[in-house]
Amino acid sequence: MNLGQSISALRREQGMTQGALADEVGISTRGVIRVEQGQTSLTVDVLGRFADALGVRPSRLLALAEEREQQDV
Repeated sequence: MNLGQSISALRREQGMTQGALADEVGISTRGVIRVEQGQTSLTVDVLGRFADALGVRPSRLLALAEEREQQDV
């Protein structure tokens, strides 16, 4: 599972829509969709904004992505 999928999973666990997350992060809903689908990469700044919006540290987002990727192997 990649970073975008981890962001999507956390968003859904929190009952947040893509639109609400987009508002929190300060990007378009389409931008959130592209991130969740792995169609774009994140800058450190935007990664931090996603983490803040989801209530986790950026390192936790990255760790979740790595953990889920290892489970998929």
